[in-house]
Amino acid sequence: MFKKLDATAINRSLLAKDVSIREVIEGHKAAFYASEELNAITYHKSDIELEVDAEDIQRRFDDGDTRPLLGIPISVKDVIAVAKMPLTGGSLLLADNVATKSAPVVQATIEGGGFVVAKTNCPEFAFGITTSNLLYGTTLSPLDPLLSPGGSSGGEAVSVAMGVSLIGVGTDFGGSLRWPSQCLGLTSLRPTPQALSPLGHIPGVGRSPFDGDAQYDVASLQYKLQVPGFIARSVADLKSALTTTSLVRGSAKGSSATDSVAELSKSRSKLALEMSEVEIGWSDGNAISVVDEEISCAIELIVKELEVGGFKTRYQGDGFVGAREAFDELRSYEDLFAIRQLADGRFGDLSPSLQKIISNPMRSRDGYELARANGELIRGNLLIGFDTTPLFILPVAGAPSVGHDEVAIINSKKVEGFNLMAHCRAISLLGCPVVTVPIAKTRQGLPFGIQIVAAPFREDLALELAGVIESITGGWSYFSIER
Repeated sequence: MFKKLDATAINRSLLAKDVSIREVIEGHKAAFYASEELNAITYHKSDIELEVDAEDIQRRFDDGDTRPLLGIPISVKDVIAVAKMPLTGGSLLLADNVATKSAPVVQATIEGGGFVVAKTNCPEFAFGITTSNLLYGTTLSPLDPLLSPGGSSGGEAVSVAMGVSLIGVGTDFGGSLRWPSQCLGLTSLRPTPQALSPLGHIPGVGRSPFDGDAQYDVASLQYKLQVPGFIARSVADLKSALTTTSLVRGSAKGSSATDSVAELSKSRSKLALEMSEVEIGWSDGNAISVVDEEISCAIELIVKELEVGGFKTRYQGDGFVGAREAFDELRSYEDLFAIRQLADGRFGDLSPSLQKIISNPMRSRDGYELARANGELIRGNLLIGFDTTPLFILPVAGAPSVGHDEVAIINSKKVEGFNLMAHCRAISLLGCPVVTVPIAKTRQGLPFGIQIVAAPFREDLALELAGVIESITGGWSYFSIER
């Protein structure tokens, strides 16, 4: 029943009593069994637990509850705490770890009516652009087992694409929601940092237990730029997820951050008026890193469609130049202290990629301060541009999904590893909200999308434009995966 429908449609059907919550759960279970060979799910609720969920949700419907996430199956990336479920980060170091308390973003989702059905696979401690680790193995793309669903929220993308869940809760540091969404033709939201609580995520939690109360090292780049966010099938679903979680007040900054996100609740007429007056900047992204010609052409076609619809656009080919390099430089100073502590005496249990990172000597504090100052200067200069151009469109990446070897040939140039996520990493530095939406497929049938970037705490603008573009491109019904 989940092949073509999004969470919004399922919720409406439940409210209208066209389907029952038990039918939704049976649909979820069927999708779970159909996706087992893809190795995306690391933990799945038992039938007894799902029956308890069904009874609770049915009571809420009977009591007149109409929340938009009520009755929606949710999956959670295995670096985010869900009470009484494994929290391993895909690492042998935490193979037996079980969270004692849910992360605030998860708790908010549950209070908003969603029910968590599964935890999903990711690269060890979410360091990777594909999804594989020594604890659970490799996650495969439902499009082709030779392809990766991306990373680090690759398990989440597979879960949502296959209908195991209809909204996925993941994290994004350098593109970990945006890149998997592109790989499987989904939408995603990376909120403004601190708009939703960053607590209860690993790694970077210092000496606290690895559970919902875990704290980051607040001086780290990861604390400043990694965010919880969502993968879904539609922009409407993203709106429901963000509205639900921000209203529950999970912000690490207190009410000031979530008050800014509450712009989402402004009247539709006021937002429509603002959208009609804003200028939308755009770029094919080649100034950041090489972009496949099919992607560049598709972006130009989307811009032309927006212009036909009355929107003002302006080409800014050099938009965000320098941001990717500044992000990479800052990232190179992350010492991964919490992981170093965990790996003490168990170095061989780490994945080869993390072994390589931790084997490097820790870099000087003076060098970090220089890189931080340079990053802040670049960020400040680029954010000024949002005063006149509050929305910007650019590629998610230079290529569609790639194989598990993490290599792509783009316009005769070899691009590999984290360089494939250059366009995402550039935007991460800015601390802006980003919505991704699929726009087309390659000649080989692989989906790809765009990033819609807005000024900090203007999720409402990014989501509104994403909805317009989604209506142009066909939405999930066009990009859905048939298996």
